[in-house]
Amino acid sequence: MHRWRKRPHPGRETGRGPRDRADHRSDRPRRDRRGHEPLPTPEHLVSWAKLCPRTIQSGARNTAGPAGHGNPWLKGALGEAANAAARTDTFLGACYRRIVKRRGHAKALDAVARSMLVIT
Repeated sequence: MHRWRKRPHPGRETGRGPRDRADHRSDRPRRDRRGHEPLPTPEHLVSWAKLCPRTIQSGARNTAGPAGHGNPWLKGALGEAANAAARTDTFLGACYRRIVKRRGHAKALDAVARSMLVIT
């Protein structure tokens, strides 16, 4: 111990008060094995996967931008699943058929993939 630091009181190892270890860690979010915190909402997951379109704002004018690249393995798996879900008679299939009329096949598949991430 350095000479300019105060020595702790007898019976105490550090200068802090007693602290319950479980109580100390209960307020911190859980982390995975690489130290990453979980995403708090499904919208955060959609944003991380780059399935939400960007909004570019300049003054009072808003324009849509590209969604971005994101994780190619996740987007590939979601694209295959969305393509399969588009051909079913479910909510996701109805969503695909409703959007494909206005926006086309690729954007409709992206919308179904986003819906699949939000649902789970």
